[in-house]
Amino acid sequence: MELDENRIVSLAVRPVDLDDADALHEALRDAADFVHWTGADAVLVVTGDRRTGGRTFSDPRVVEAACDLNAPLLTLAGPVPTLVDAVAWRSSPIPSAVQNIVEEVLRGELARADRPRLDRMEETLTRPRTALDGEAWPSDAPF
Repeated sequence: MELDENRIVSLAVRPVDLDDADALHEALRDAADFVHWTGADAVLVVTGDRRTGGRTFSDPRVVEAACDLNAPLLTLAGPVPTLVDAVAWRSSPIPSAVQNIVEEVLRGELARADRPRLDRMEETLTRPRTALDGEAWPSDAPF
């Protein structure tokens, strides 16, 4: 949540009835659409600590939808592993371990970042919004 508040990640929360495999299947399909349209780097699903989590997160349709996300799947697993945990890119029952995985993904993005472009963006966005002749810059950023 801290990463979301600092606008480092975008946290999209979708409440879903975890007793209903159909609702969970639909939520994962919606997550796949979200990945497609936003280019999300990963999807985090909390599969653990639910009295029915083992059953619904092991439903074949739910597992299929998890495999069709087109982004790495991270799961915060419970004491009883599910099939979705088994097919996840990374899974852990320890919240801090999942946070470390998210931070590892972010460090990878930084390592692959286009530094010259980021420098140009910083220069453009931090300089005064007034041109040399005193006229205001256009509202669109010049990059």
